[in-house]
Amino acid sequence: MDRYEAEQTDLFALPNFSAQEELLSLTPQFQTFHSEVPNPVAKVVLSLPLLHMNQAFDYEVPAKFADVPIGARVAVQFGGQEVRGYIIERTSQTQAGRKLRPLRKVISPIPVLQKNIYELAQMVAKAAICPLSDCLRLAIPPRQAAVEKDYLSAVSATDFTASYATDLPIWENYQCGGEVLKNLQTKQADKTPATSLIYLEAHDSFAQMILAPIQMAAAAGKSALLILPTAQQVAELARYLQKKLPTLPVAQITAQDDPPRRYRNFLRILSGEARVVIGTRSAAWAPLSNLGFISILDENHSAYIEKRRPQIHTCEILYYRQKIESVPLLSFNYGPALRSAWKKANTAGWSCTKKNKTAEMPQILAANSFLYEGAPWARFPDSVFQVMRAALKSGPVLVVVPQTGYIPLTACEKCRELALCPHCGGYLQISAPHCPPSCSRCASSYRNFHCQKCGGNKLRAVRIGSHRTAQEIGRAFPGVIINIARAGEDIELANNDPRIVVSTPRNFSTLPQSFAAGVLLDAGYLLRSGRLESESYFLRAVTQILPALPARAAGGKLLIVGDVPPHLLQVLQNGDFSHWEATQLAERSQLQLPPTCRWYELRGVGAEIKELLTALRNYLPMPSPTEEKDATLDVLLQGGLSSVIPGITLLGPHSEGEDTILYMRFDTNARPTIQQDLYSAFCKASIKKIAPGVRVNINPIL
Repeated sequence: MDRYEAEQTDLFALPNFSAQEELLSLTPQFQTFHSEVPNPVAKVVLSLPLLHMNQAFDYEVPAKFADVPIGARVAVQFGGQEVRGYIIERTSQTQAGRKLRPLRKVISPIPVLQKNIYELAQMVAKAAICPLSDCLRLAIPPRQAAVEKDYLSAVSATDFTASYATDLPIWENYQCGGEVLKNLQTKQADKTPATSLIYLEAHDSFAQMILAPIQMAAAAGKSALLILPTAQQVAELARYLQKKLPTLPVAQITAQDDPPRRYRNFLRILSGEARVVIGTRSAAWAPLSNLGFISILDENHSAYIEKRRPQIHTCEILYYRQKIESVPLLSFNYGPALRSAWKKANTAGWSCTKKNKTAEMPQILAANSFLYEGAPWARFPDSVFQVMRAALKSGPVLVVVPQTGYIPLTACEKCRELALCPHCGGYLQISAPHCPPSCSRCASSYRNFHCQKCGGNKLRAVRIGSHRTAQEIGRAFPGVIINIARAGEDIELANNDPRIVVSTPRNFSTLPQSFAAGVLLDAGYLLRSGRLESESYFLRAVTQILPALPARAAGGKLLIVGDVPPHLLQVLQNGDFSHWEATQLAERSQLQLPPTCRWYELRGVGAEIKELLTALRNYLPMPSPTEEKDATLDVLLQGGLSSVIPGITLLGPHSEGEDTILYMRFDTNARPTIQQDLYSAFCKASIKKIAPGVRVNINPIL
């Protein structure tokens, strides 16, 4: 029996409740701390990457720092070393049963940590089960002394009161558009703020739609937070607002900002100088005051998932901020939006679809392709050439493929196994005609390929990239100009220019919106990612093509080639995503999948995972009578589903390399306090340094 099998055998052999006795915990009493300094006790949250460092520690405010404000950066003595942190409260009471240590240093007098942002960081840390410092790192940029000095010398009180005319015509074309705008003017303090979904029509831009809400917020003296996927879209929207509302101060926040620029914009927002913030995912933490509304564009974009801890989706951060500040949330999408649809279903809001939407859409057709025994797959059926020949008479044609490159994925011609690099396991690709196969990961070249499974020495193409597609189309259309769309490169098309542009879904933002027709090749590959959101990504990719095509009445056509389920084609043709979302959410609720349920991945050594589960089981509150029976089982099947921890379903474990992986899921609606209880249990395990090597990831199956 190897190590992994041994770990699997007893992974769920956990002790029963109260098997590990704990000392009785006594809560210290509050005492008044006497000092000549008003409110001499500073509660400081420390910037330490430890899960249990989510609490504030009491320090004395010496006379020389008597004026230090709440939210200021300070340095304190902690555990024999100097640690930086933030003051979150000043009071005269303390629970520390000892003499308080004084603040060692005030790094900056500017209150960079606002109360609402601190509360947001706490909520995100609990949801992602990560150290609070990881959230504060995203919320507050590093200090730039020179920028801060210039800012303090130039800061002055500024009155931004102004009247802004509201541009409403475009909203009148959307069902429930008037209700959404009216809700922006309604005070939200006494009720749950609304979450509204706006399904943008292909030819309506986000900039035109968001102009009216910004004008309404500015006229009421409120601020606005706009989140977009990419820095390019942020810059374009900022230029548009500068043109339309030249007197309105706007700040941009993107990952491309250098530290001085980021800190300068942070200070502008903090002081209230910037009333509108436009940015990528990091802008969700912008310290705006008197917030009027929050908006997000294209919530299914992969850029919204934080790559480092807390690894949480930007939408969830915005939901927490919406709850804290009691403001409406507007989610703009060209396709479906399951996260916001779930949020709207559990709170309030509207689904806004443009009236007569199908009249402005191109005709969406499906080309049937079949795989016959012994015959190659017809990648270009006759309908493709018919649509392209007819469209080239009146203008350019757009051809979309899932991937860039020449042949990005290959397989053995004999056994059909994917061709892998023998050194690193990466996929073998062919980057150009007459080039030998090379590894997409380590770039090793293999002129003499030998299959590791059957010994075959010939390759076949599994996926065709944009470059190979352009080559094949060029043979079928001699004399027609073929362009390949690349990231960061613009393509200028003249009217009635008979050329063909080959692109991938990632390069849509650089394409002109003047094509006569479009063809989506290999559409089935967009659905074969193996991810839970593959259908959402497919619908999003197709709807992003639509703005580049004319309406059906003007002869616009989009031909979809590949194995695509009929119900998805019907959704695209009808332009009705709300019904598809409702069906998906009902299915996911039954299957207990996100967003209806919370999922976590525990990854590490099996013995440590077992130790962690034991600790969580003992630290969580006692189960209810209906759950106690499942919770006390000692004999469990290996793998599958189990309820060792009450209220939480465990799935697995299974192995991936040297790691053991276990999934946890629970329904927050079934037991609202389970998220807080689980986070507290993880913190207690962190205090005792239980299973420090186990990594926790949130919603890993998305």
